[in-house]
Amino acid sequence: FGSSSESQSPSITIAMACTGVDDSAEQSAKRPKAAVKVPVIDLAKLRDGDAATKARVAHEFDEAFRTVGFVTICNYQAWLPDAAIAALREHTTAWFKLGTAAKLSARVDGMIGYVGEGEENVAATTGAPSTKPDLVESLNLPGYQEDCGGWNATPKAPEVPWERAQWLAAPQSAELRAAATEYWRGATELMHVLMRLAEAALGLPDGYFMPSYAKPGTLLRLAYYPATAGRGGVDDGDDGAGDGAWRSGAHTDYDGFTILQRGDVAGPSDMCDGAGSGGLEIEWPDGVWRPQPATRGELTINIGDLLARWTNNRWKATKHRVAPPPKGSAAAKRDRLSVVYFTGPHPDTVVQCLPSCAPPLGQPTAFEPITAGAHVQSKIEAAVGVTA
Repeated sequence: FGSSSESQSPSITIAMACTGVDDSAEQSAKRPKAAVKVPVIDLAKLRDGDAATKARVAHEFDEAFRTVGFVTICNYQAWLPDAAIAALREHTTAWFKLGTAAKLSARVDGMIGYVGEGEENVAATTGAPSTKPDLVESLNLPGYQEDCGGWNATPKAPEVPWERAQWLAAPQSAELRAAATEYWRGATELMHVLMRLAEAALGLPDGYFMPSYAKPGTLLRLAYYPATAGRGGVDDGDDGAGDGAWRSGAHTDYDGFTILQRGDVAGPSDMCDGAGSGGLEIEWPDGVWRPQPATRGELTINIGDLLARWTNNRWKATKHRVAPPPKGSAAAKRDRLSVVYFTGPHPDTVVQCLPSCAPPLGQPTAFEPITAGAHVQSKIEAAVGVTA
């Protein structure tokens, strides 16, 4: 589990706080009111535990993804420094404030590169699209495309497949490109930490996932949510059933672990939406949607459909969404930025039930085998409205 400069195996600890919860069926049909914090994993203890501690922590990690499907991690800076996060947030925010023509210079195909506001309806990937397009624009930097020449993601020297892409070569993108490159490298190291922890949690041999993750399919998504104050037609969301517009409709992620960075690493908190969540809401196992508080110094981790499929649904891909800020709130007057690193195996990886997740003898698995690339591509196309 060590960083690229250290090889000592770590352990981790996990703590969970579930207070202030309204579990009534009536509440489940309404906008959530009580924020609930998901399990927290302290990566500072990665280098300290004995074998018994590591086994206990792996069990707790497994249990978290069997139930909630989300965790947060703190003390991740040995792999992804706060300076890299701050630089990327600064230059990304400046980039999204450029004129439309400058941003369109980074447009590729409506799925990678720049994607404008109103082009996505991510809830469509679940078969239940929102009534209005998502209130987000994004810059999507891929590690899926083989025409980038492939790439090496070894922890000591991860390459960046889009670093010299022509669609990101404009002078106004130079600082953003440099900052995104550093962030990509750190997040890739962190991906390997999570995959090694997954091996322990799922009872797999050390290094089991490495052949599929030496050249993984990943995507760095810079999601920019413009301020909603004063915009006609923007209202609080309403579970997607009415006329409300969501910043991101209810969906599950597509691939493996998602590494989500949600706010500034220093200075005043910008999570002023009443729940301190920045709008992120999670559907808990009881069916109730609850805000997920954003705590400075933590990254939010969840899994996508592909990893749930790999584990034969032992691990849960949890629905989540991003609500607009309440009308009249301070948050409604500000834009927001989420930095999302989607991770997964090489697109050619055949994903089928892991040996440690097999059902009892004679019972079928929940899913047929599929390649990672085919699965993810179908989800992306659904989100942007591509039809066969």
